[in-house]
Amino acid sequence: MDAKTTDVCGFFFREEPQYSPPRNIDQFLRAGPPPLYIGFGSIVMEDPASITDIVLSALRKCGVRAIISRGWSNLGEGREDENALFIGDCPHGNVQIEAEVYVN
Repeated sequence: MDAKTTDVCGFFFREEPQYSPPRNIDQFLRAGPPPLYIGFGSIVMEDPASITDIVLSALRKCGVRAIISRGWSNLGEGREDENALFIGDCPHGNVQIEAEVYVN
């Protein structure tokens, strides 16, 4: 390895961006107990509708609410559920502060 042309990166710390959640996220957070945060991010799924059904069923069975990142597969497309809020891109660190559990 040539130290002049190679950078080795370890942990990266940055200041959190200033963030106020959009109205829909803020209202969901205030409407009940702290939700789970579920993020599938860059996973591309063959059948996102089926995965959406599984996730919503699991939420109902466990009696919990969740903020679910749509990710690249666009989970939850065309779906609404009182215990789930499907969101697009957001600064996850800020949402996670408000969540009970994070699954990514």
